[in-house]
Amino acid sequence: MTTASALQCSPAQRSTTLLSFLNSLLLRIEGMPIVLLRPLPTNFDSQVDDIDLLLSTEQRFRVLQMVFDAAAAEQVHFRIQQSSEQKVQLKLWTENCDSNLIVDLWSSFSQLPYHRRTQIQAEHFSKFQNCRPPAEDSEPGGFQNPLPATVRLRSDIEFCLLILHLASKKRPLSSPVVRERLESAFHRLRILSVTDRIEMKLDFEALMQTAENTCAATNLRDDDVRMAESYLFSEIAGAQGKTGQCEFCEERPHRLVDSVRRWIARCVPAIAIVGSDGSGKTTMSKTLADSSPMTIQTLIAKKLYRRSLMYRLVSGVAKRKGQDRGLFDDKHCVILTIRAAIILWAIFLHRLILRFFRNAACPGNPPLMLLDRSVSSFLIQDRKSSDPQLHPWAKLIERYLPPVTTVLLTVSYALLSSRKQEMTLAGHRRYQQILVDQSLRQTPVDLLVIANNRNASDSASAIQRILDVPVQRTESAMSKEFAA
Repeated sequence: MTTASALQCSPAQRSTTLLSFLNSLLLRIEGMPIVLLRPLPTNFDSQVDDIDLLLSTEQRFRVLQMVFDAAAAEQVHFRIQQSSEQKVQLKLWTENCDSNLIVDLWSSFSQLPYHRRTQIQAEHFSKFQNCRPPAEDSEPGGFQNPLPATVRLRSDIEFCLLILHLASKKRPLSSPVVRERLESAFHRLRILSVTDRIEMKLDFEALMQTAENTCAATNLRDDDVRMAESYLFSEIAGAQGKTGQCEFCEERPHRLVDSVRRWIARCVPAIAIVGSDGSGKTTMSKTLADSSPMTIQTLIAKKLYRRSLMYRLVSGVAKRKGQDRGLFDDKHCVILTIRAAIILWAIFLHRLILRFFRNAACPGNPPLMLLDRSVSSFLIQDRKSSDPQLHPWAKLIERYLPPVTTVLLTVSYALLSSRKQEMTLAGHRRYQQILVDQSLRQTPVDLLVIANNRNASDSASAIQRILDVPVQRTESAMSKEFAA
């Protein structure tokens, strides 16, 4: 189904289109089979429910790269959010943003209530995957698998992961979806083949008793959660040929700095529009600011360093000697970026203080800060060449930049070359990839990629819908619409 025809379908059909798109991506991923952690119910609502996939870190990177290529080809918009290394949340949208799909990409399992600093890598589940559709997967309850490219785990392992997931999320067992999943998991356990039971290292009856207790209860018992966690550890350790229960697990690093940055990102919302030179960053910023003047405050990013007296004096001397300002910025990009970062941190601190006093006197969300360019992009040298490069100190400096939501505008080279004839196709692709890599190194990661839209109005509308920015038309905008 083409994108144009998908826009004319019902919401259910559009979500099916996104599922088909996701499945086509997964079919091209090499390596270990990708696991569907929890099956999708019949009344699956793509606007609310999510899809949990377990795959290796390399496979996850490949999925994200293929989604980016699809966005550049005008197929989907997408957003990547990541606050921990074990999970990446991927959100897909149709071109006009009337349907979306939420996919959680897990590279390790960390929902262990009694081992909170522990994670089990995805590769450790490889011996428990049902790579063929076994008879026990024909379960009641209406569950379906719209992703044939994925596989299910063995029923006992899948049941343990479900119990640990519910315990970590503190989900009530009275929810219809939870009850349906529990009954489905219990059904798979009961019809588990005798051969599979013999291969298990522990008494299967103990797990069955836990399943019966859980299905009959309204709340999870601590003993049942402990039993599921112990069973999972022992089975995986046995499959790896190890005697200890936690030798295969890895400790999750806990960094206070990352927690502080996540808190700042929530308290001081800011977005940065990025893209190749000529992609329409300035036009997009003006369009967004005009559509929501009360909720968006625009900040010209280049003024963070070009406004200083020292920059004007030194760049003025260089210009008189015949040096291009772009070459001057590349040569002194480290100093300019550090100065811009200090000023931007000062703005963040000021907004934090204002938010504190505003919430005390008049509760409400502060205006969204909009930058027409990210500060980290100052560290990209030779932007208009065929091979843009990051400054050698770029990755070190990026750690200390304020956290922002990055919005990347993908533009076709044919449209870009009509605006900036000096940029080559290879340079355009390389520059966009550097911008993506920079945003994925942030903490927390929040990257929104807008598919190649023909005009700024469509792109601005997509950004507002995805980021849930209120639209407020000004009098001038309404008068222009009336005149039109």
